[in-house]
Amino acid sequence: MGVQFLPSQVGRSSQTPIAWNGDPFRLFLSDAILLLQTWKSIPGIFRPVRLGKAANRFDELYPSCPNLVAITIHAILFIAQLGFLISLFFLFLVPVWLALVYVLGFCLCNQAVCMIINGNHLRLEPSSDIVVSDKYNDEFWIYLNGVSVGQAWLQSNIDRLSLTFGRRVHGIHNPTAGIIFDLIECLVQRNFCYSTRDIREAYVAIKEALLRDDIKKIVFILHSQGGIEGGLIIDWLLDEMPQDCMGKLEVYAFAR
Repeated sequence: MGVQFLPSQVGRSSQTPIAWNGDPFRLFLSDAILLLQTWKSIPGIFRPVRLGKAANRFDELYPSCPNLVAITIHAILFIAQLGFLISLFFLFLVPVWLALVYVLGFCLCNQAVCMIINGNHLRLEPSSDIVVSDKYNDEFWIYLNGVSVGQAWLQSNIDRLSLTFGRRVHGIHNPTAGIIFDLIECLVQRNFCYSTRDIREAYVAIKEALLRDDIKKIVFILHSQGGIEGGLIIDWLLDEMPQDCMGKLEVYAFAR
């Protein structure tokens, strides 16, 4: 195969991205437009689907009872949230107080439904049947999940990671509000530096580990939305922690 040389390309001014420290509202609008342009990638949240012999009990789409409940709820929430967003364009036809009641009522119902799959635990540990080696007690591994993940799915994630790497992987739950609302939350967190409870919890956990003399290495694993949240956490740590402590931190981020 021949090699082709491409000289430096000069982009137009309209192609220059907005600086990360620019107007947050312009950044939000830019990311929202990008999300709409790449909407075809959203179904990737549900892939890959492994069936038959390829199925694994740690897969989020494995046909277990908790997974089927989560999938059903997500399907209902997706349709309901899509309809809710469309209905917002027609709220000017009703009184303001009625519009506020409608929006507040939907958000409360959405939160109540999500509690079914989110549970009430912010920190999770590997299941009791997951065996890990004791020789890595001087390491602290922590995982922060991405969009659409309830408690059962996070448990499967940290169990799979613990088995794969032979270390105890602690999980911090980034609770889901439904796929569409999760994507909106990503835009808000990314552009307005909005710190949710799970961000603060993960920050505390990592900072405590950094200050422990018996911990020699900290591995921070970030998936999807967790990468946005992890960026906020690392900014805080770099601002507060000495360099010798930060040298113990390793960060790994992936999208799918």
